[in-house]
Amino acid sequence: MQHAGREPADVDVVTFAHVPDEATQAEPSLFNSEANKSRYGIDSYFVDTSTGDPAYLIRRVAYWNSLWSHDREGKWKGYVQVSLSADEDAAARAALDAAANEEAAE
Repeated sequence: MQHAGREPADVDVVTFAHVPDEATQAEPSLFNSEANKSRYGIDSYFVDTSTGDPAYLIRRVAYWNSLWSHDREGKWKGYVQVSLSADEDAAARAALDAAANEEAAE
């Protein structure tokens, strides 16, 4: 999608997620902003919602909103919220695989 007469250089992603106390495994590359920028063309950031500190969460939401709610000319920009569900992982994987196959065929 073009904005200001040009294609975007990247996509900005902030993930707000609860990390359970019993979580012992995570894919470290998911939290590596530089690798995600290089590999996927996204600026990625993570906010842990399991801190139990409402003031922290308010500061994070306010920060990201102030950073990305307007373009350089002061025009409003939009957001897309994607809710993730373990129940829908198989369908999401199939859609991603189909898109990758289409891209490879081009």
